[in-house]
Amino acid sequence: QALKTAKENNGQVDASQFDSTVLKRGDDQNHIALTLKNYQIEKGLSKKIFEAMSAATTFKIQGPMGKGLGLRKNSTGNHIAFAAGTGVLVYVDIVARMILGDLNLIPDEEKLSDDFKFTFFASFMSREESIALDLMEGLIEIQQMLGKSSFTLNLRLSKSDSGVKPPRW
Repeated sequence: QALKTAKENNGQVDASQFDSTVLKRGDDQNHIALTLKNYQIEKGLSKKIFEAMSAATTFKIQGPMGKGLGLRKNSTGNHIAFAAGTGVLVYVDIVARMILGDLNLIPDEEKLSDDFKFTFFASFMSREESIALDLMEGLIEIQQMLGKSSFTLNLRLSKSDSGVKPPRW
């Protein structure tokens, strides 16, 4: 919906029109920002979170945790990644963060630097079997509308419509 709205309004989006929120707790070393959509599903997690939220709400998050990709607001340069199939999931958060930043849907301190570039080589068996390709292509469209070029997608599909197998990288 945000992408559609951005297309209709030359890249401008008013976040208040969406049934979602950004939660932020703590300082730069001890916080996590979450964007949640309330799906209003009975007994659904997002509905429970929205019902429980108040100024003093605290959430405990458990799971495999690591340093992630280590990107900060002051990260600069061209970051290059190669992934295939489900391996692209590791990088979807960067693409989403770039979209949210370009559409001004996250605070400035969460946006990546203007000097940050991401070149992504992604490979899938086919367009139908791709993962998050619509998100990546959406970021390209948004950046074209805004005159930006901080994201480059090099896409390889093993099964092409023409039947000709593309060369390996």
